[in-house]
Amino acid sequence: MRRPIQTACCAGTIEMRATIIFAISCVLVGCSYASHRSEQRPRSSQIALPFDQTDVPDEGRIYLNITNPTKYNICVNGDKIPSNGSFIGTGKIFDDVFLLINEMKYNYFDQNIDYCPNCWEIIRPFEKTKRFINYTHFSIPNKLNGAKKKLNMKIIGKRCTRDEVMWKRKYT
Repeated sequence: MRRPIQTACCAGTIEMRATIIFAISCVLVGCSYASHRSEQRPRSSQIALPFDQTDVPDEGRIYLNITNPTKYNICVNGDKIPSNGSFIGTGKIFDDVFLLINEMKYNYFDQNIDYCPNCWEIIRPFEKTKRFINYTHFSIPNKLNGAKKKLNMKIIGKRCTRDEVMWKRKYT
């Protein structure tokens, strides 16, 4: 005597096997594609952007002429490049941003605490951009406004991803 075939159980098993095989195939194809893209377009993790500085004591600020010497869009976080005389989202003392005046070191300090997760800027290939930093963030005595100053800092960015460039175009 033969037993009846339980089609519901067998069909469920076949569906489960097909789903597992499909999921594994998707993972393998995705990993293969991701590794191909990363080999195709290597990215440097950090790029230092050169700049010239001009001290303007009458205005109480130092102007920076920043250049992107690469053929790529460079993304710089708001806490790495000055905007309207200060850095965005700081609220702290910067050890790596300071003025040297008569061999005295004056660290940058910003009292504003901002949270801005998308405050980064794109500097286009070979573009030059002008920024400034106000003296007030260094707490230098007024009598030193006319003294020779040397701003020490690095402007560090990274090569922008395509998604970052598209996001900026869409939302700014």
